[in-house]
Amino acid sequence: MPVVLLVEDDPSTAETVSDVLTVEGHTVVQARDGHAAMSILARSERPCLVLLDLLMPGMDGDAVLDAMQRDRRLSSIPVVVTSALANMERIVRGRAHELLHKPFDLTRLLEVVCRYCHASTCQCPESGCHA
Repeated sequence: MPVVLLVEDDPSTAETVSDVLTVEGHTVVQARDGHAAMSILARSERPCLVLLDLLMPGMDGDAVLDAMQRDRRLSSIPVVVTSALANMERIVRGRAHELLHKPFDLTRLLEVVCRYCHASTCQCPESGCHA
């Protein structure tokens, strides 16, 4: 099963995203902040995708992007940044593969995850997920 690392400090958002992705056949590993995400990346199976919130306490999404880019083992993992910030594009400066503005449409989220995880269970009309 494809593994998605979900880095999200809002419990409600994390639960919703995790539930939707799990129903679609993905294994979701959750981290509540950047430090936890980096720890998971250091010791766990390589995820097919990192869904990364920008605004978190402690180590934020911007710092996670920097740390991932500096690590050869992590720099090739696709990262989709999620945020409600209007200027998110300027902040990530081309370091993310895609951006999802919060609140995001769950169908769009599934399309993005299926594109990067190449999940055989995906059944989107355009890229393979249940919508």
